[in-house]
Amino acid sequence: MVNKLGLLEQETIQSVVAAHMVVEQYYERLMMVGGRPVEDLTHRRLVGVPADKAKHVSTANVALSGVIQEAIAKLDDEIAKAARTE
Repeated sequence: MVNKLGLLEQETIQSVVAAHMVVEQYYERLMMVGGRPVEDLTHRRLVGVPADKAKHVSTANVALSGVIQEAIAKLDDEIAKAARTE
């Protein structure tokens, strides 16, 4: 089945790329609404956002989740399709 995963549908690839782009842009979006980097021992990109921007962060999180869930669903469909043809 793994060898068939390289044959993903164009729509699936586009969804995965879109999810990757949205995740990469998330940090910058938080910075644009007043977020500030927080030093963290794990070296992750951690951003503190003012409390008055919570609604914006919530909206961004819902949108981000939707894009990621769409990509996951398309990948799940591709995996199921590949498993049926084995």
